[in-house]
Amino acid sequence: MARSIEKDNLQEIRKLIKHVTGFEEYEENFAICQQFVISNLKYHRFLSVDSHKVTRQLDGVCEKLKIHSESKKASKLQALSEEFLETAVYEGKDVGKTDTHYSVLLFLLLISNDPIHSDYVETEKVTAQDMKDDIDWGAYLLEGIQRYDPSDGELSDWTDDDDDSEEEKYVRRTARDNSQSFDERQTVAPYIVSDSSTVHEEEPGDVEDCDWLSRNLIAQYWKGEKVEVETGKYRSCQLNNNWEAYKERIDPLSCDRNKVVVTENVLLREVIWMLMGISNLYLLEFNGRFFVPKRDISVPHLSEESLHNCLTQFTRYGAYIQILQNFVEECNHGNRSDICQTYQSFASTVADFLQDVKTQLSILEQKLIKQEEVLTLLTVARDTEPLMQKVGIVCLVYMRGIHQGRPYKLASQKATLLLTTLYNTLLSCDTLFETPLFDEGGVDLNQGQNCDTTDMLKLLLPMWIQTCQPYINIIDTWISHGYLTDPHSEFIIQRNKEIDTLDETFWEKSFAFHTMVKDPDTSGSGSDKRVQEYDTMDWAPKFLQPVLQQIVLTGKSMEMLEGLGKLAEYDGKGFSNHLNEFKETHLYDKFITSLQTLLGTKTKSDSGEETRGTTQNEPVFSPDIERQMKEKGIHDSFLKMHFEKIMQQDTEYHSILEENFSQKMHSLNLDNLQPVELILQECLYPHIYKQYGKVCLKLVDTLKTEYHLMDYLKAMRRFFLMEAGDTMFIFYTEIFDKIRLHEHWKDTTTVTWALHEALDRHFPDEVTRIAVFVDTSEDDRDSQPINVTNCLKLQYQIPSPVDVVINERCQEIYNHIFSFLLQVKRAKYCLDELRFYDLAKECASSTTDRLLKSLSLDKEPRSARIHRMHLLRMKLINFVNSLHNYIMTRILHSIGLEFTHDLKEAKDLDQIIEIHAGYIRKIHERCLLHKKNTFLKEAVLKVLNLSLRFQKEWDCGIDNISMKQIEDTEMEFSRCIQFLRSFLNSVIQRGSFPHLESLAFGLENLIPR
Repeated sequence: MARSIEKDNLQEIRKLIKHVTGFEEYEENFAICQQFVISNLKYHRFLSVDSHKVTRQLDGVCEKLKIHSESKKASKLQALSEEFLETAVYEGKDVGKTDTHYSVLLFLLLISNDPIHSDYVETEKVTAQDMKDDIDWGAYLLEGIQRYDPSDGELSDWTDDDDDSEEEKYVRRTARDNSQSFDERQTVAPYIVSDSSTVHEEEPGDVEDCDWLSRNLIAQYWKGEKVEVETGKYRSCQLNNNWEAYKERIDPLSCDRNKVVVTENVLLREVIWMLMGISNLYLLEFNGRFFVPKRDISVPHLSEESLHNCLTQFTRYGAYIQILQNFVEECNHGNRSDICQTYQSFASTVADFLQDVKTQLSILEQKLIKQEEVLTLLTVARDTEPLMQKVGIVCLVYMRGIHQGRPYKLASQKATLLLTTLYNTLLSCDTLFETPLFDEGGVDLNQGQNCDTTDMLKLLLPMWIQTCQPYINIIDTWISHGYLTDPHSEFIIQRNKEIDTLDETFWEKSFAFHTMVKDPDTSGSGSDKRVQEYDTMDWAPKFLQPVLQQIVLTGKSMEMLEGLGKLAEYDGKGFSNHLNEFKETHLYDKFITSLQTLLGTKTKSDSGEETRGTTQNEPVFSPDIERQMKEKGIHDSFLKMHFEKIMQQDTEYHSILEENFSQKMHSLNLDNLQPVELILQECLYPHIYKQYGKVCLKLVDTLKTEYHLMDYLKAMRRFFLMEAGDTMFIFYTEIFDKIRLHEHWKDTTTVTWALHEALDRHFPDEVTRIAVFVDTSEDDRDSQPINVTNCLKLQYQIPSPVDVVINERCQEIYNHIFSFLLQVKRAKYCLDELRFYDLAKECASSTTDRLLKSLSLDKEPRSARIHRMHLLRMKLINFVNSLHNYIMTRILHSIGLEFTHDLKEAKDLDQIIEIHAGYIRKIHERCLLHKKNTFLKEAVLKVLNLSLRFQKEWDCGIDNISMKQIEDTEMEFSRCIQFLRSFLNSVIQRGSFPHLESLAFGLENLIPR
């Protein structure tokens, strides 16, 4: 069958090749084409024609012609088709209706164009005229007859396989006859690829593959090759040509550029490559910042403006991907010592996100390559819109969190800005249910459409969690081990290494916030520069601001306990067990575990396929490499074992944490997302609060029990605030007596001896801790008699770590209160120690003194002056006692009770320090020592000075006191009382100082009615 097809149609095959290609029979390409045609005739894959189907189609056409009143056409078509089918001209048969007949009819039916509306004109039959016979009958009769070859053998009843092998022999034989004349080589010739050493004979299947490759290879348009575009017969497929022709008609002067015509398929390939992060493209040029479509490209069915608008929405996202890709490259291949860990962690999440984008785009590219679906610029833009929105929001986080933070110098500022920006973006998606995105130019990235908040939350939540990991690890190390490890200085709090753990300023100055300072433009003059300072608390990451105070207090407490050596001790309350449990599991792992509990986890069937690939170990050498090594004789099993060991250690070291995190994040059921603030309150904050409560309470208990904090606070109240009245009375009365008797007392040894003698009776243990010294610098400033005792300063030795609470500044305030109390005690003591006989005693005087007294204008009798002195004394005593009772009861005692109660409720050392500072500050203010009470204090001191002057006059006796002196003292006292009364009443009425009511009530009896 195959051999007969070749013999019967060989001449027609040659005519076809000459007509289509123009090759001559002696050319080598002619033999190749002939081989290709014969191969396809023998081994074609087309179905045989269905005669019944062709008959039905002919009947249908005839019936349709009759319906349209074309009976003549119908009858003629029916007659001609029957005549043709009855003619025996094909396949060597004597009858008609062969497959060839029906194939020809089917071919005519397929190429027919509108037979109903076509005009039919019957043509007359032309009789053939006798022509001169110029045929070479010898050549014609010998055509197709093979020369005898003994190797051919019998040619009877061959199978298909035998036919194939005989053809191969025939091909090789024709290749050997290459030196003969071209007329003798009209049989099938092989395609010979010559080489310096070998000759490859290509089979018919190879020729078919080459033809397929030539038809499917894309023309190199980037090198100037023309792309053949089939526009078809529809007008919309030639829209660009029609539009350009229209513009040329309306504007004859317009110049038509030499444009590169490409198909939409080719353009989509470059668009996908651009979105996958490739910048070296031909149709879409990258200028370093943006992608710009070439102006000289065109697509047949799109105008230039439409094409540019379609590509603009892709080029914008291509620029975003380039920005993110450059950031990842900078973090991975730059100087990692200058890049904070927060940036590195964010870059890792961005790299994973870009890899997911590339994976999804590669799937789209495979669809584009297969061409099984219709893909256009609009359909690709619609399909990739959710993915591109994710790219836009990630780029927005980068622009606001990293690009805008480049002017900042401190790593803590950059890390805080990134974490806060990412958290705010996540919060806006969670609370506002929409994320309007804007680029630097204010262009809406969503083009009026809102993002799918669920997809955005599923993207941003794992990204934020992984970016926070370095920050949370720093916090974990600080609050669980007691030392702040921050190699890149990205944490908001920094440690002052110059201050030791047991220093009294440790709690106040050892840790400080990074200050946020923004320098002005350096172009201005130095005098015009201004520094704008920001609140340090505002520059803490927003998600940590609710627990930042607890973090700082826990870290300080842990470091102090570590410095005191109290972490390893067993206290019987389970603190050591709790601390060991907290150290065993990192805070970040607890956070992820709590997230799994809150959100739930996927089933194994959902997450198994995602995590299965990470658990398999890949071999170091592939099978191909091992085979090549064995062939070359360099295979070494020991070397292979060594490489496997090194690669396994390196892989385990670098990928265990990433695999664990990836597995945990993939296992989270993000469909059950909760509000972000709720996630923090239930998953992160409780662990910090728990550690805060345990550690801070441990430190407070340690200070109270082992370091006797409460005893030291009570000692300060006993001696500085004179609550130990009997002991302090012995001390200060000795000083007051020496002042009254004008004896020397301003000596540190003298006053310290007096204090120790007073302490020996009731507090012998305190003798070694407390001392008093004389500050001579106070003498120049104090001119009034009442201020003479201001030079006395108490000094109490506070051991570490109690000195964190009672530091030098606190002792200074205690000394101010002590000096004021000493002034009140002195005035009261001076008035209490007055004796009647000292006033009424008669002083021995000379004759001259008696004469001067007789001549004086003072005519009041002696008894009247004594009476007036007694009345004035009672008034002074009444005022001083009222002031003394107000200070010792209304201020010191009542505030002391509140102080004791607050100390019992304190949960951390910072509260104790704040309570103690507020306690002494309140006493200092209510003892009229604050600057705003200066006028009131001066009036009180003036009355106290009157008491000292009155005591001095009393000691001189009544004979040395005139009535005028008494009246002047009474007048001055009355003015002071009037001022105090009016001032206190106005203050009380305003409600500013309600505690002064008792003092104002005591002064009412001193005002004359």
